[in-house]
Amino acid sequence: MRKLRNPEAALACYQRALSIDAQCEPALGNLGNILKDLGRHYEAIDIHRQVIARHPNNSHAWHNLGLVYNAMGRSRDACAAFSRAMALAPKEIAMRFDRAIAHLRAGDYQLGWQDYEARWSLTAARRREFSAPQWQGESLVGRSILLHSEQGFGDIILMARCIPMVKALGATVIFECRKELFRLFEYFPGIDRLVGEHQPMPEYALHCPLMSLPKIFQISADSIPPPIAFSIPESSRALARSLLPGRSKNLRIGIVWSGSVTFEGNDARASRAKEFLSLYEAPDVELYSLQAAEPRAELGSLGTTALICDLTGHINDFADTAALVERLDLIVMTDSAVAHLAGSLGRPIWNLLQTVPYWLYGMDGEVCAWYPSMRLFRQPAPGDWKSVFNVVCTALRAHHRAKPDEVA
Repeated sequence: MRKLRNPEAALACYQRALSIDAQCEPALGNLGNILKDLGRHYEAIDIHRQVIARHPNNSHAWHNLGLVYNAMGRSRDACAAFSRAMALAPKEIAMRFDRAIAHLRAGDYQLGWQDYEARWSLTAARRREFSAPQWQGESLVGRSILLHSEQGFGDIILMARCIPMVKALGATVIFECRKELFRLFEYFPGIDRLVGEHQPMPEYALHCPLMSLPKIFQISADSIPPPIAFSIPESSRALARSLLPGRSKNLRIGIVWSGSVTFEGNDARASRAKEFLSLYEAPDVELYSLQAAEPRAELGSLGTTALICDLTGHINDFADTAALVERLDLIVMTDSAVAHLAGSLGRPIWNLLQTVPYWLYGMDGEVCAWYPSMRLFRQPAPGDWKSVFNVVCTALRAHHRAKPDEVA
């Protein structure tokens, strides 16, 4: 039932099993996991602690306990539980990835990068075969290196800032780029040759996935490299000018309410289109949708097309999106790739975050060290978007007379 995403039915099954045999530890552990899925974290902790009290060397119980702490954003507690699990079962290296996320969310980046390499042990990871060894930090002078991505668009944009750092080491840099990002990276600094996915690959001496670069460069919370602005093609800028001509006396706000629906955690991080209508409580506002893919259909259920102008039908790739972001005064959105794009362009962006967000944003504060132009708005409780939008509307009213470039 849990795999079928029916946690309530799974909960009933495990409760029934434990009513028959209260000592059944697999059922007890699974009950704790279901309680975590349902957000009943303290009950889940109590269950896993019961198992640990009976069998202190049960690595799975320690791992499950760490997963609950991770789900709560209690990163230090999660790291301690994961470390105990790994000490008991050192061959279960997949646990390292869970600890990596806890370290990264806590801002312990260098520890996190070390553990983050364990992502390749996950069944969901798509490890590829390459004709050259992976770069581990050795000299690149006079050598060619293939940089490539293995995760989402946001992660690619996030770590693009490391590409010029690789070039500065004397390498010839080949970057394999997904088609949706190709024009955005066409003139990106540090890239000698851009190659599309599934295109013939030139020879290279080494390769490295983008998300492994922070480990090699030992990026810490005190040494985060700044984002690199993308060069936007003139054809995309011309399109944006035609859609958003001149300057408006109103505040032009771009909105996005969902990331990729195939991402496992998207339900928690996404809101709904109708919630953005509350932004009209602030004066002098115009809303423009940059929402792509299936969630775009929500606009049709609002009962009006006059309140939110849908720009998405004109967008072919991220270069077009970047040109539109450049002409909008502010982006207000839930976390997804466009947030990384706007942050890299240095545009004012208000990023609306779930209670326990992507590791990048930590657990508190309005400032994102990775994107200086980004302001963070956080859920006070899981699923509570109403409170978030109340705060956003208050902030909009406070700034509605500011010049567009001053809104932040």
